[in-house]
Amino acid sequence: MPETKKPLIFSVSRHDLLYNFAETLDEIFAFAPKANAEPSSDPGVQLLEDEGFDFAAECAPVVIVRPAADLISKATGIAAKDLMVHISIEDVALGMRQTIFELPVEKITAPVEQVINLRSFPTMAFVRGFEVRCFITRRVSIESKTNLIWHKSQIAFERFFSAKTNSDDALFDISWMNFSEKDEAKDLLYFVDWDDFDVSNLPAHDCFKVVANEALRNQFRRLENNSHFGHFAVRLMVQDLLQEIVGTCLHYSNLDIEPAEGSLHDKVQTLLSRFDYDFGEAAKGFKSKEPMTVLEHQASLNRLLQTMHGIGSELSNIRFGGYRSQ
Repeated sequence: MPETKKPLIFSVSRHDLLYNFAETLDEIFAFAPKANAEPSSDPGVQLLEDEGFDFAAECAPVVIVRPAADLISKATGIAAKDLMVHISIEDVALGMRQTIFELPVEKITAPVEQVINLRSFPTMAFVRGFEVRCFITRRVSIESKTNLIWHKSQIAFERFFSAKTNSDDALFDISWMNFSEKDEAKDLLYFVDWDDFDVSNLPAHDCFKVVANEALRNQFRRLENNSHFGHFAVRLMVQDLLQEIVGTCLHYSNLDIEPAEGSLHDKVQTLLSRFDYDFGEAAKGFKSKEPMTVLEHQASLNRLLQTMHGIGSELSNIRFGGYRSQ
């Protein structure tokens, strides 16, 4: 056999099975709002753009469904052959939703990449963005006494991903997700998840996000639509969230610099100025080393937020006598 003067190098490439297969329920679905973006399994808003952004032209959303038949069966107690994966897309502004993908769980033996062409939905405009819903259900219904998840309309697991416009007036968007802890999944509705305290420099959405319990999402929507006390309850929740968000912003704001445009400092300062509430003085109060000074400013902020959302007026409009559920 002739000798070679140059060394020969052989290589073998293969797919990383640990990456291609989901190890937890949270890794089953991954999403990227654009074709060149890295897919992520984190739920909620993954792209924020200014008003007027052309989502249909600029976005080519991608959903990846990873194999997880055994994992899903173990978590739900339902055989993979009886489960179905669904993907739907919703026009945020129009509130229109359409199913774009359905496949039995047992047939997903390798990662499935679903590219969504937004221009293929002639009845949707996506002017304010879109929401992609990925969920798993039974293929057919069975007797109700046989299993906890017995009807094909029940959701065994789901994930929401979205891309939307960033309203200048909105301090936060809500990211809905499934809570893994049993007690939280049952009793926790929402919380503020802080990522960074640099409220004067970073964009507001880089500092925090509001996370809400996906299991209670439909019930929350029913509450919103309740004409008797829904608005009052929702305003109380918003006021509670703003109490933490605005108070934290005042405490960590940098008064020695001009806040960056779009930062939480910038947005809160604009909001408070509409009610002749001095951001600088309030921030000094929240930063004070005197406990009573801090408490006084916290109480002042609480009064402002209740007034801002008309909490008292909304309660006055609720009729308790003679109330009958429809």
